[in-house]
Amino acid sequence: MYYNDLDASATLVIPNVPANGGMGRNSDSAAAFVGELGLTASYDIRCNLSLRAGYQLLFLDGVALAADQVPNTGDLIGNNNTPVNVHTGNSLFFHGLHVGLEYRR
Repeated sequence: MYYNDLDASATLVIPNVPANGGMGRNSDSAAAFVGELGLTASYDIRCNLSLRAGYQLLFLDGVALAADQVPNTGDLIGNNNTPVNVHTGNSLFFHGLHVGLEYRR
């Protein structure tokens, strides 16, 4: 578990338009979770050289993804306020193999 302190801001600038844009800010805080699980095996090739291989999982919950902070509505200039909303309800899941050589003296 960890404390997630979030700040988001967006500015819309349109070139060659005198009444430029919109700007918005928002902030939030939320509890979040990160979990990791991995399994690694090692095989001694020689007395000081090993081959290592394994699989790793990483899970993040309660994070803010950049693409979800400004809605894709096409109306980002309305009343000179860009609608920015800090949204922390996202989760990420990473996984994959890892392989390497380990040399020990």
